[in-house]
Amino acid sequence: MSRVLPWDMVPIFFRPKGVTVYYDVEVPGTTVLNSLASSGNLVMVAGTLDTTGNLSTAGFNQSGGTLDVGGNLTILSTSGGVILGDSDAGSLTLTSKAGNITQLASTLTANLTSTRATSLTAAGAMNVSGTVGTMLTTTTTGAKRATTFGATTVSTTLVVTSTGAVTETSSNILKVAGKGTTTVHNPDVTVNGVKGAEIPAP
Repeated sequence: MSRVLPWDMVPIFFRPKGVTVYYDVEVPGTTVLNSLASSGNLVMVAGTLDTTGNLSTAGFNQSGGTLDVGGNLTILSTSGGVILGDSDAGSLTLTSKAGNITQLASTLTANLTSTRATSLTAAGAMNVSGTVGTMLTTTTTGAKRATTFGATTVSTTLVVTSTGAVTETSSNILKVAGKGTTTVHNPDVTVNGVKGAEIPAP
């Protein structure tokens, strides 16, 4: 196990496969990196970690602290789930092949590839695209926070709870391919060509 050093500016921080990097209260102040690449796991418990460029990791679990990625945040998990906390990124790509994806707080923009049930909850607006192999549940908790779907395919069941409007970036771009039920707690969305609050999937 390794801990990120509290350097004010580190050009590139890299950890090899299988190594778990913990970022917690033992790291004072804010750590600013140009980029971070890890073939292992990144665990955030507390503190503030910023990258001006991209951050990529094979595993991510954030129960506390703040993560601010100026470029792309890419998480490719092949073992275990992914938990996002207070995270902000220029763009976010999540791939989970062996566990759930959970968002604990903050605005979420996610491009998903998940073979497991995926639950996303954001206090801010939510923008989702990608493919979920089973059930996708999305929730916004902030006042009048919209949920927007780009090209999204859900294999079984979609449940959307949104305090604001639920929309698609273009007509019928959200597809529920399986035999589940799409429940949208806001009528302003069209799924598989049908508009309504509760839409049976084909």
